[in-house]
This record gives sequence, structure tokens and C-alpha cells, in this order.
Amino acid sequence: MRTRDRLVVLLLAAVVGAAAPTDDLTVSERSWIRHWLECQECVNHELDSVRAIARRKPVETIAYLAGFALNGPPPDRRLEVTQQLRSAYVRDTAFAHAGGIDVPAIDDTLQVATSLIVFDRTYRFRAATALGWIGTPAADSVLDAVWRGSHDEQVRAVVRSARDRRTPQAPRRRPP
Repeated sequence: MRTRDRLVVLLLAAVVGAAAPTDDLTVSERSWIRHWLECQECVNHELDSVRAIARRKPVETIAYLAGFALNGPPPDRRLEVTQQLRSAYVRDTAFAHAGGIDVPAIDDTLQVATSLIVFDRTYRFRAATALGWIGTPAADSVLDAVWRGSHDEQVRAVVRSARDRRTPQAPRRRPP
């Protein structure tokens, strides 16, 4: 992310923080948002839950989602998933060899890194999608910052789509 974009994000965070009431998201609300960010099939109305939280606490929800849209999952969650992916790779490879299945020799580091890229993108995609559905000017500012700060074309495509997906009260506008 370029220095100018970092300054814009920091300024946005300061403005959002200054406007935020003293009561933050509850543990339960954060948990519901994390359900949306990590759901596998997303069939239990996870996005609707995030939208409901955003209707009650828009500033706090946008600030919480902004971190994920800009940076992906938190470091502790990334470490936890890395350990799970390594264990799964070892287990699955051993299982395949025991069953006489010829498994291509792929370095576990490469396999884990590739899976982490997908995990990171999923967080960023889902956060951007939720921000698009929230559709407020503050959410749009975060999406603009993600657009400017990302060199990943897939992330940018999701941000573009999020900006185009609007609830009836929000105007349609393309990122700059």
C-alpha cells in the first residue's frame, strides 16, 4: 500500500474513531461478523447478520470490517490456520500414501502458502462484500482505500462488484 493510501486509511480510521460512540461491538457481534468472514457455504444468513449489526452500529461495524478488507485476517488467526493447514497436509499425504495413491511431490510450504492466499482473499472478499451491502459513504471510503491499496486484481474485482451491489437507499458509484 502506498504511503498516501496509508495516510488516507489512517485519517479515515481517526474520523471513524472520533465519531464512534464509546460502546464498541460486543463479543457476540464480532463473532457473527467472523462467522460471515469464515463461513464455508454461507447458507445460514451470515451476511444478513452482519447487515443487521451494521444497522444498529454502522460506525463500529464499518471500522471492524475495514481492518479485514484492508489487511485480511488477523495475525493470530492466520497463524492458527497455518498450523491447521500444515497438519492437514501431513495427514492427507500420509493417508494417500497408505492407500497406495501416488501423490505428486509438492512442498508443504508451497501448499500452505497457496492455501493462505485463498484464506486471506476470502477475508478481504467477504469484508468488501459486506461493506458494499452496508453502502454508506464511510463504507464507500473504505472500499475506495482497498481499491487504491490493492494490487491484487481479484480483490479489486470484488471491490468493484461490492460498489455496484447496492441496497435501494444507496447510490451506485464506481471507485475512483
